[in-house]
Amino acid sequence: MKPRIPRSGHKTGRDELLLGALWLVATLWRWYLWSRFHLREDEALYGYWAWLIYSGIDPMLRTAPVDKPPLFPYLLAWLFGHFTPSEEVARLPNLFWGALSLPLLYGWLRALLGSRTARRAFFLYAAFPLAVLLTPTVYLDTTMVGFLLLSAWAATRRRKRALWALLSGVSWAAAVTTKPPALAWLPLIWGTLAHQRPKRRVWLFWGAGAVLPLWRWFQWEEARGGIPTWRMGWAHYGGLKVLPPSMWGHRCAEWASVWHGAWGWVGGVAVAGVLVWVFWQGRREVVPRPIRWLSLWWVGMATAYVVTTLAPWDRYLLLFGPVTVALVGWGWSRAEQVWPKVRPLLLAGVLLWGGITGTRAMGAHFPVGGDHGAYDGLDAVVAYVARDVPRGGVVYHHWLGWHYGFYLFGAPYDFRWWPDVTWLAQDAAQHPDQVKVLVLPAWHQGTWLEVTRALEKAGVDAELVARIRGEDGGLRFWIYRLRSND
Repeated sequence: MKPRIPRSGHKTGRDELLLGALWLVATLWRWYLWSRFHLREDEALYGYWAWLIYSGIDPMLRTAPVDKPPLFPYLLAWLFGHFTPSEEVARLPNLFWGALSLPLLYGWLRALLGSRTARRAFFLYAAFPLAVLLTPTVYLDTTMVGFLLLSAWAATRRRKRALWALLSGVSWAAAVTTKPPALAWLPLIWGTLAHQRPKRRVWLFWGAGAVLPLWRWFQWEEARGGIPTWRMGWAHYGGLKVLPPSMWGHRCAEWASVWHGAWGWVGGVAVAGVLVWVFWQGRREVVPRPIRWLSLWWVGMATAYVVTTLAPWDRYLLLFGPVTVALVGWGWSRAEQVWPKVRPLLLAGVLLWGGITGTRAMGAHFPVGGDHGAYDGLDAVVAYVARDVPRGGVVYHHWLGWHYGFYLFGAPYDFRWWPDVTWLAQDAAQHPDQVKVLVLPAWHQGTWLEVTRALEKAGVDAELVARIRGEDGGLRFWIYRLRSND
């Protein structure tokens, strides 16, 4: 007997009005930091790839060690062509998908679990700090998850199923060609499609849709030549290996710390409670089938994160976000049915949690997502180089090379990466007629003593020409002119 999924029915315009108002607030919340901070390292690198395409200098990215699929940089290049290359324009894809993800999530979960659970999941995802803070960035994760949610939502459509299945396949493959970890959602997409009991023709249309972007990616790799992007990514990442059991406890602690930064203990306790309910109490009570396979997927993915060498970075948890709020939203609605008096307490708790974390998120004091002010003053650094360094001048870099590639793209300077202080000192001692500049970030101030000793030993003077401060008044960068004593 198929388990009955409790539905609250489609109420009038009141619920729609409330959801619409919440969507508007959540969207503005995500866009609040649109232009407040500069790009971080990987974000600047993606923007640099888009610059190469947009400028026509290297439209196939043959000269760049590209380790990501091509969809996102070509999308940015297209936007650069219609607007202008800038931080704000580079963030447009994530701003779009960050806003669209909420109604797509609601539509997907409403078809699977009913409107009661979908509304609560919508509310939770609207206040999910990691989703909020990754939206005004140029990281790939928000766009990837947006495509995945579009695929999951399209898989629930009942009219003209074949065409919607085609869109679902195209969207899933678009997510993969944005970032390969989207492959992990394939069981969820297929489970959603199978839940609708489609005919064989629908599956064929889904497969045809999925083939199109993947085949285009393959064609691009063939035309580009060289090392494929997926192999380059695997090499840069150092591969993915299974860790010995003795390290699993340490890995649990690492990921728990990252999870706490993204969700707080409230989210961790909530999802743990739902999983215990499903796997323990589910033996005695009827649990909806979608909740069962969503729970299995969540546990399987969490296990894979813990037992492998996957880096514990906060943005990797965004892949869990929609499934997490689905499980917690179902647990919330289930608790209300079992204990009706607990509803005000749950609502108050979620509002309190969302208010505290949300306020910190809007001020970018929440320890996840993109840049939180470390690169304040970078525009002053760029302005100094553009104004005071003559054509052909040397700009040494160790930490800011990807930023220079984006913010000073095509500038007539000799950007030189220094691997260690000895190499820097020896190179700075040569060609005394050249203007040489070294920018030191404040968070690497401890390196300066080592750099100074090496420069003195090589007969190079370092003159401090500028101190760059951030909006809070704190020092962010030191700019030095290097001159040989010879």
